[in-house]
Amino acid sequence: MEKQIIPFSDLLKTPGYVYQVPDKDRAAMVRISAEDDIVVLSYREVHKKPRTTTIHLMIGQAAKC
Repeated sequence: MEKQIIPFSDLLKTPGYVYQVPDKDRAAMVRISAEDDIVVLSYREVHKKPRTTTIHLMIGQAAKC
């Protein structure tokens, strides 16, 4: 049975959904342009999700395309 892939926009709309990097896991810094940061901030404000969640979902969506 194949696992259903939930679209990026649906995950952002899911109440309580956040992506967090556990303390034991390694995190990295990602350099983004000011324009990309505006997009991330816009999604963050509209969906009331942390930047980490927004960026994680954007990278996941891009990997599927």
